[in-house]
Amino acid sequence: MRSSVSAFLFLVCAATDCLATATGEWQGKPAEVYFVVDGTSSMWSFQFRYQLNLVANLVADMDIGSDRTRVGLGVFSDIFLPVIPLNNTYDKQTLINRIRATRHLKGNTVIPL
Repeated sequence: MRSSVSAFLFLVCAATDCLATATGEWQGKPAEVYFVVDGTSSMWSFQFRYQLNLVANLVADMDIGSDRTRVGLGVFSDIFLPVIPLNNTYDKQTLINRIRATRHLKGNTVIPL
């Protein structure tokens, strides 16, 4: 963990009316943010894309860099797929492109423990 600002953000939007707005409070502060989105078959493709666009829009407002804000992404279904690790070295635009290109798993909703 980083000694400055660290964050774990678990983001699951199960409906298209899921809203999030950037307050800008993370700007200028180092942070680690890991987004986890719902990739189950309960999510229609447009709902899955909505989640990814929401994450991409939030990332667009962040100060991305190894010594600034680091962002990761995972998708859950009946498995967990780590898509972007926190220790990635992507620039902001590459990160946004990778987020938007994430595939929809369309697996079961039940997560085995």
